[in-house]
Amino acid sequence: MRRPLPLKTAFRRNLTLTTLTFMILVGYTSPTYAASTPRPKNENIVVHGISTKAVRHLVEVMVSSPSWDHQLARWDSKLCPLVAGAPELFKGVLLSHLYSNAQIVLHGLSKDCEIKNVIIFFSENGQQSFNEILNKYPSLIKGYNSIGLNRDDYEELSRSEIEALQADRPVRWYRSTSTEPASGTIVGKDPLSGKLTTSSIDGGSRILQHTQARTTSVIVIIDITEASGATWKQLADYISFVVLAGPKLGENFNAISIMSLYNNRTFQKTAPPAMTPFDSAIIQALYESETAVQSHDEQLEITQSVISRLGSSLHLN
Repeated sequence: MRRPLPLKTAFRRNLTLTTLTFMILVGYTSPTYAASTPRPKNENIVVHGISTKAVRHLVEVMVSSPSWDHQLARWDSKLCPLVAGAPELFKGVLLSHLYSNAQIVLHGLSKDCEIKNVIIFFSENGQQSFNEILNKYPSLIKGYNSIGLNRDDYEELSRSEIEALQADRPVRWYRSTSTEPASGTIVGKDPLSGKLTTSSIDGGSRILQHTQARTTSVIVIIDITEASGATWKQLADYISFVVLAGPKLGENFNAISIMSLYNNRTFQKTAPPAMTPFDSAIIQALYESETAVQSHDEQLEITQSVISRLGSSLHLN
Protein backbone atom coordinates (compact mmCIF):
# COMPACT_ATOMS: atom_id res chain seq x y z
CA MET A 1 0.00 0.00 0.00
CA ARG A 2 1.39 3.40 -0.96
CA ARG A 3 1.82 5.94 1.79
CA PRO A 4 0.56 9.52 1.45
CA LEU A 5 3.04 11.99 0.00
CA PRO A 6 4.62 14.49 2.40
CA LEU A 7 3.39 18.08 2.31
CA LYS A 8 6.50 19.23 0.46
CA THR A 9 5.39 17.28 -2.62
CA ALA A 10 4.41 19.56 -5.50
CA PHE A 11 1.05 19.05 -7.09
CA ARG A 12 -1.08 20.72 -9.73
CA ARG A 13 -4.43 19.43 -10.80
CA ASN A 14 -7.14 21.09 -12.87
CA LEU A 15 -10.63 20.76 -11.48
CA THR A 16 -13.50 19.76 -13.76
CA LEU A 17 -16.75 19.88 -11.83
CA THR A 18 -20.31 19.55 -13.01
CA THR A 19 -22.75 20.07 -10.14
CA LEU A 20 -23.58 23.44 -8.58
CA THR A 21 -21.32 22.68 -5.66
CA PHE A 22 -18.53 21.68 -8.02
CA MET A 23 -19.06 24.84 -10.11
CA ILE A 24 -17.81 26.94 -7.22
CA LEU A 25 -14.45 25.23 -7.47
CA VAL A 26 -13.88 25.33 -11.23
CA GLY A 27 -10.60 26.71 -12.46
CA TYR A 28 -8.40 26.45 -9.39
CA THR A 29 -5.08 24.56 -9.19
CA SER A 30 -2.81 23.63 -6.32
CA PRO A 31 0.84 24.65 -5.70
CA THR A 32 3.63 23.30 -3.48
CA TYR A 33 3.66 22.63 0.25
CA ALA A 34 6.74 23.43 2.31
CA ALA A 35 8.68 20.71 4.09
CA SER A 36 6.80 19.10 6.95
CA THR A 37 8.03 18.87 10.52
CA PRO A 38 8.76 15.45 12.03
CA ARG A 39 6.15 14.01 14.35
CA PRO A 40 7.17 13.76 18.01
CA LYS A 41 7.76 10.25 19.33
CA ASN A 42 5.46 10.85 22.31
CA GLU A 43 1.97 11.79 21.17
CA ASN A 44 0.38 11.65 24.63
CA ILE A 45 -0.86 15.13 25.54
CA VAL A 46 -0.78 15.88 29.27
CA VAL A 47 -1.36 19.49 30.29
CA HIS A 48 -0.76 20.66 33.85
CA GLY A 49 -2.38 23.60 35.57
CA ILE A 50 -5.32 24.32 33.23
CA SER A 51 -8.21 25.74 35.23
CA THR A 52 -11.90 24.94 35.06
CA LYS A 53 -12.44 28.52 33.85
CA ALA A 54 -9.95 27.94 31.03
CA VAL A 55 -11.76 24.77 30.00
CA ARG A 56 -15.05 26.69 29.89
CA HIS A 57 -13.48 29.38 27.68
CA LEU A 58 -12.08 26.72 25.35
CA VAL A 59 -15.49 25.11 25.05
CA GLU A 60 -17.04 28.49 24.19
CA VAL A 61 -14.66 29.11 21.28
CA MET A 62 -14.29 25.49 20.14
CA VAL A 63 -18.04 24.87 20.11
CA SER A 64 -19.37 28.29 19.19
CA SER A 65 -22.79 29.80 18.47
CA PRO A 66 -23.98 33.23 17.25
CA SER A 67 -25.10 34.19 20.77
CA TRP A 68 -25.71 32.63 24.17
CA ASP A 69 -29.47 32.40 23.61
CA HIS A 70 -29.09 30.60 20.27
CA GLN A 71 -28.46 26.85 20.04
CA LEU A 72 -25.37 24.84 19.19
CA ALA A 73 -25.56 23.24 15.76
CA ARG A 74 -24.22 19.77 15.04
CA TRP A 75 -24.37 17.28 12.20
CA ASP A 76 -26.66 14.34 11.75
CA SER A 77 -25.96 11.38 9.47
CA LYS A 78 -26.42 13.55 6.36
CA LEU A 79 -22.77 14.69 6.49
CA CYS A 80 -21.34 14.14 3.00
CA PRO A 81 -17.84 15.52 2.21
CA LEU A 82 -16.08 16.52 -1.00
CA VAL A 83 -12.35 17.27 -1.26
CA ALA A 84 -11.14 19.25 -4.27
CA GLY A 85 -7.76 20.64 -5.36
CA ALA A 86 -5.65 18.21 -3.31
CA PRO A 87 -3.54 15.23 -4.47
CA GLU A 88 -5.51 12.01 -4.81
CA LEU A 89 -3.54 10.30 -2.02
CA PHE A 90 -4.25 13.08 0.45
CA LYS A 91 -7.93 13.09 -0.47
CA GLY A 92 -8.03 9.54 0.81
CA VAL A 93 -6.15 10.44 4.00
CA LEU A 94 -8.42 13.40 4.73
CA LEU A 95 -11.66 11.56 4.02
CA SER A 96 -10.50 8.56 6.04
CA HIS A 97 -9.73 10.75 9.07
CA LEU A 98 -12.96 12.68 8.75
CA TYR A 99 -15.14 9.57 8.48
CA SER A 100 -13.24 7.84 11.28
CA ASN A 101 -13.75 10.80 13.63
CA ALA A 102 -17.35 11.38 12.55
CA GLN A 103 -18.48 7.76 12.92
CA ILE A 104 -17.70 7.92 16.64
CA VAL A 105 -20.52 10.42 17.16
CA LEU A 106 -22.74 10.09 14.08
CA HIS A 107 -24.79 6.91 13.77
CA GLY A 108 -25.87 5.78 10.33
CA LEU A 109 -23.17 7.79 8.50
CA SER A 110 -22.57 6.41 5.02
CA LYS A 111 -19.65 6.92 2.65
CA ASP A 112 -22.00 6.23 -0.27
CA CYS A 113 -23.68 9.65 -0.10
CA GLU A 114 -24.68 11.82 -3.04
CA ILE A 115 -25.51 15.34 -1.86
CA LYS A 116 -22.18 16.98 -1.00
CA ASN A 117 -22.57 19.37 1.92
CA VAL A 118 -18.99 19.56 3.24
CA ILE A 119 -16.79 21.29 0.65
CA ILE A 120 -13.07 21.07 1.52
CA PHE A 121 -11.19 23.07 -1.07
CA PHE A 122 -7.43 23.53 -1.49
CA SER A 123 -6.66 26.83 -3.18
CA GLU A 124 -3.68 28.88 -4.32
CA ASN A 125 -5.34 31.98 -2.89
CA GLY A 126 -7.83 31.44 -0.07
CA GLN A 127 -8.97 35.05 0.06
CA GLN A 128 -9.74 35.13 -3.66
CA SER A 129 -11.54 31.79 -3.43
CA PHE A 130 -13.81 33.00 -0.65
CA ASN A 131 -14.58 36.26 -2.46
CA GLU A 132 -15.58 34.35 -5.60
CA ILE A 133 -17.88 32.10 -3.60
CA LEU A 134 -19.38 35.13 -1.85
CA ASN A 135 -19.95 36.99 -5.13
CA LYS A 136 -21.22 34.09 -7.24
CA TYR A 137 -23.17 32.05 -4.71
CA PRO A 138 -24.12 34.22 -1.72
CA SER A 139 -26.85 31.77 -0.73
CA LEU A 140 -24.22 29.17 0.13
CA ILE A 141 -23.09 31.21 3.15
CA LYS A 142 -26.56 31.57 4.59
CA GLY A 143 -28.51 29.14 6.67
CA TYR A 144 -31.84 27.94 5.45
CA ASN A 145 -35.13 27.32 7.11
CA SER A 146 -37.12 24.52 5.57
CA ILE A 147 -40.28 25.03 7.63
CA GLY A 148 -40.10 28.69 8.65
CA LEU A 149 -39.38 28.26 12.35
CA ASN A 150 -36.61 30.80 12.76
CA ARG A 151 -35.81 33.85 10.65
CA ASP A 152 -32.32 34.01 12.17
CA ASP A 153 -31.27 31.29 9.75
CA TYR A 154 -31.62 33.77 6.90
CA GLU A 155 -29.42 36.50 8.39
CA GLU A 156 -26.67 37.95 6.22
CA LEU A 157 -23.09 37.65 7.42
CA SER A 158 -22.04 40.63 9.51
CA ARG A 159 -19.25 42.92 8.32
CA SER A 160 -16.92 41.51 10.99
CA GLU A 161 -17.68 37.93 9.92
CA ILE A 162 -16.95 38.74 6.27
CA GLU A 163 -13.73 40.53 7.23
CA ALA A 164 -12.64 37.49 9.25
CA LEU A 165 -13.30 35.23 6.25
CA GLN A 166 -11.49 37.57 3.86
CA ALA A 167 -8.37 37.95 6.00
CA ASP A 168 -5.30 35.98 4.92
CA ARG A 169 -5.17 32.78 6.96
CA PRO A 170 -4.13 29.15 6.37
CA VAL A 171 -7.66 27.75 6.81
CA ARG A 172 -11.04 29.49 6.85
CA TRP A 173 -14.51 28.03 7.22
CA TYR A 174 -18.19 28.89 7.29
CA ARG A 175 -21.18 26.84 8.45
CA SER A 176 -24.79 27.05 7.42
CA THR A 177 -27.35 25.89 9.96
CA SER A 178 -31.05 25.21 10.11
CA THR A 179 -33.48 25.45 13.02
CA GLU A 180 -35.85 22.50 13.12
CA PRO A 181 -38.43 20.99 15.49
CA ALA A 182 -36.89 19.20 18.45
CA SER A 183 -37.62 15.54 19.05
CA GLY A 184 -41.10 15.09 20.50
CA THR A 185 -42.38 18.38 19.07
CA ILE A 186 -45.61 18.99 17.19
CA VAL A 187 -45.52 21.63 14.43
CA GLY A 188 -48.70 23.42 13.41
CA LYS A 189 -50.11 26.76 12.23
CA ASP A 190 -51.69 29.45 14.33
CA PRO A 191 -55.32 29.71 13.08
CA LEU A 192 -55.29 33.52 13.29
CA SER A 193 -51.83 34.53 12.05
CA GLY A 194 -51.11 31.51 9.88
CA LYS A 195 -47.59 31.33 11.34
CA LEU A 196 -45.98 28.08 12.28
CA THR A 197 -46.07 27.17 15.96
CA THR A 198 -44.47 24.41 18.00
CA SER A 199 -45.67 22.57 21.07
CA SER A 200 -44.35 19.70 23.14
CA ILE A 201 -46.08 16.33 23.12
CA ASP A 202 -45.72 16.15 26.91
CA GLY A 203 -47.43 19.51 27.38
CA GLY A 204 -44.39 21.76 27.35
CA SER A 205 -41.25 22.28 29.35
CA ARG A 206 -39.66 25.26 31.08
CA ILE A 207 -36.18 23.95 30.31
CA LEU A 208 -36.25 22.54 26.80
CA GLN A 209 -37.08 24.60 23.74
CA HIS A 210 -39.26 23.25 20.95
CA THR A 211 -36.54 23.66 18.33
CA GLN A 212 -33.00 22.52 17.76
CA ALA A 213 -30.19 23.68 15.45
CA ARG A 214 -28.60 21.45 12.83
CA THR A 215 -25.50 21.97 10.69
CA THR A 216 -26.54 21.78 7.04
CA SER A 217 -23.31 22.62 5.19
CA VAL A 218 -19.68 23.60 5.75
CA ILE A 219 -17.25 25.28 3.39
CA VAL A 220 -13.56 24.90 4.29
CA ILE A 221 -10.89 26.69 2.23
CA ILE A 222 -7.23 25.75 2.73
CA ASP A 223 -4.72 28.29 1.42
CA ILE A 224 -1.93 25.94 0.37
CA THR A 225 0.90 28.45 0.70
CA GLU A 226 -0.27 29.76 4.09
CA ALA A 227 -0.90 26.25 5.46
CA SER A 228 2.58 24.91 4.77
CA GLY A 229 4.53 23.29 7.60
CA ALA A 230 1.93 20.88 8.94
CA THR A 231 1.95 17.13 8.38
CA TRP A 232 -0.87 15.52 6.43
CA LYS A 233 -2.14 13.92 9.66
CA GLN A 234 -2.18 17.24 11.52
CA LEU A 235 -4.06 18.96 8.73
CA ALA A 236 -6.54 16.09 8.35
CA ASP A 237 -7.36 16.10 12.08
CA TYR A 238 -7.53 19.91 12.15
CA ILE A 239 -10.07 19.92 9.32
CA SER A 240 -12.01 17.07 10.96
CA PHE A 241 -12.42 19.09 14.14
CA VAL A 242 -13.48 22.17 12.15
CA VAL A 243 -16.15 20.21 10.28
CA LEU A 244 -17.55 18.33 13.28
CA ALA A 245 -17.44 21.01 15.96
CA GLY A 246 -17.62 24.40 14.20
CA PRO A 247 -15.01 26.33 16.25
CA LYS A 248 -14.89 30.12 16.18
CA LEU A 249 -12.86 31.46 13.27
CA GLY A 250 -9.97 33.75 14.19
CA GLU A 251 -9.42 32.52 17.77
CA ASN A 252 -6.09 31.47 19.23
CA PHE A 253 -6.47 28.06 20.85
CA ASN A 254 -4.71 26.41 23.78
CA ALA A 255 -1.85 24.06 22.85
CA ILE A 256 -3.88 21.22 24.36
CA SER A 257 -5.87 21.17 21.09
CA ILE A 258 -5.11 20.40 17.45
CA MET A 259 -6.85 23.73 16.79
CA SER A 260 -3.66 25.49 17.96
CA LEU A 261 -2.04 24.34 14.70
CA TYR A 262 -2.54 27.76 13.09
CA ASN A 263 -2.65 30.24 15.96
CA ASN A 264 -1.90 33.82 14.93
CA ARG A 265 -2.61 32.75 11.33
CA THR A 266 0.69 30.86 11.11
CA PHE A 267 1.80 27.25 11.50
CA GLN A 268 2.78 26.43 15.09
CA LYS A 269 5.59 23.90 15.56
CA THR A 270 4.42 23.33 19.14
CA ALA A 271 0.95 22.14 18.08
CA PRO A 272 -0.06 18.53 18.81
CA PRO A 273 0.81 15.96 16.10
CA ALA A 274 -2.83 14.85 15.89
CA MET A 275 -6.26 15.31 17.44
CA THR A 276 -5.82 15.07 21.22
CA PRO A 277 -7.88 13.36 23.94
CA PHE A 278 -9.15 16.84 24.82
CA ASP A 279 -10.39 17.37 21.25
CA SER A 280 -12.07 13.97 21.23
CA ALA A 281 -13.72 14.72 24.57
CA ILE A 282 -15.04 18.04 23.22
CA ILE A 283 -16.59 16.40 20.15
CA GLN A 284 -18.12 13.50 22.05
CA ALA A 285 -19.54 15.83 24.71
CA LEU A 286 -21.02 18.08 22.00
CA TYR A 287 -22.88 15.23 20.31
CA GLU A 288 -24.05 13.74 23.60
CA SER A 289 -25.31 17.04 25.02
CA GLU A 290 -28.94 18.19 25.02
CA THR A 291 -29.82 19.56 21.58
CA ALA A 292 -32.91 21.59 22.43
CA VAL A 293 -31.54 24.13 24.91
CA GLN A 294 -29.73 27.46 24.54
CA SER A 295 -26.02 27.41 23.74
CA HIS A 296 -25.06 28.86 27.13
CA ASP A 297 -26.51 25.80 28.87
CA GLU A 298 -25.17 23.39 26.25
CA GLN A 299 -21.64 24.77 26.60
CA LEU A 300 -21.85 24.42 30.38
CA GLU A 301 -22.97 20.81 29.99
CA ILE A 302 -20.10 20.13 27.57
CA THR A 303 -17.59 21.74 29.96
CA GLN A 304 -18.74 19.54 32.82
CA SER A 305 -18.57 16.46 30.59
CA VAL A 306 -15.02 17.24 29.43
CA ILE A 307 -13.86 17.85 33.01
CA SER A 308 -15.47 14.59 34.08
CA ARG A 309 -13.78 12.66 31.26
CA LEU A 310 -10.31 14.24 31.50
CA GLY A 311 -10.19 16.05 34.84
CA SER A 312 -7.42 13.92 36.33
CA SER A 313 -5.14 14.20 33.29
CA LEU A 314 -5.78 17.95 32.96
CA HIS A 315 -4.79 18.64 36.59
CA LEU A 316 -7.48 21.28 36.96
CA ASN A 317 -6.93 24.12 39.41
